[in-house]
Amino acid sequence: MAKVSGLKVENSGLTRGLNVVSAIAESKTPLRFADLQSKLEFPKATLHRLLSSLQLEGMVRLDERSQTYRVGYRLLELANMAWKQSDVRDLAYPMMLDLAEVSGESVQLAVLVDSNAVYMSQVESEQSIRYTVSVGDKSPVYCSGVGKAMLAMLPLDQQDALIQSLEFKRYTQQTITSPALLRRQLSEIQKTGFAIDNEEHQHGVCCVASAIVDSLGMPVAAISVTAPTFRVNESNFQDWGGRVAKASDAIAQRLQPDTTLSLEVRYNG
Repeated sequence: MAKVSGLKVENSGLTRGLNVVSAIAESKTPLRFADLQSKLEFPKATLHRLLSSLQLEGMVRLDERSQTYRVGYRLLELANMAWKQSDVRDLAYPMMLDLAEVSGESVQLAVLVDSNAVYMSQVESEQSIRYTVSVGDKSPVYCSGVGKAMLAMLPLDQQDALIQSLEFKRYTQQTITSPALLRRQLSEIQKTGFAIDNEEHQHGVCCVASAIVDSLGMPVAAISVTAPTFRVNESNFQDWGGRVAKASDAIAQRLQPDTTLSLEVRYNG
């Protein structure tokens, strides 16, 4: 057993799979099966099974001509996503400060994880009554401004698949529980560039949000202005909507160049 930060870690299939990926990634030249077996000292059957699973997930790829293994395109995508998500916080922070100053309200940055928007950072309002979140807090994608903003920017097939997987729970009287209504809202968000959550997830809380997209138009994160409902009117929604859309566009333009590869390249390359 290995130890990580004082904890015991079983020599699991996941650990072995990561060892295989690491061995391939760290090698200066592509590795054959025999090279991997010699390096890792795994039983043949175990290594075959691990490589098959890793290939299926796009984490490694086999060059049929040379019968050698290389890092898969999916690993490159994940590395790129991790880079962008850490990078986007630094890029977004100055604009979050500006939005908080202009609006007088709290500003959040969130990313899409499965069917939830997960908050990464925040600039709090200085008002005594204000909305706050903690890093790691999450909101359902279908009834939060940041969630809907990112969902609207997904390719239609991914958007449909995610919507079909949702269990629509009613949090307030304003919560969207109809896939058809959600799709209509997403279509409107694509036109305006921003999403509105008008007490859909929490009573007395509303927000305006806009997605930050990469060079392929995929949502990397979303930025929002969130406030107690009693301080917000329709004029605020429109004003903040334009401001968050402008801020998200500015952040997107400063993101690192995207290295995501198409599905065709990923699975046929």
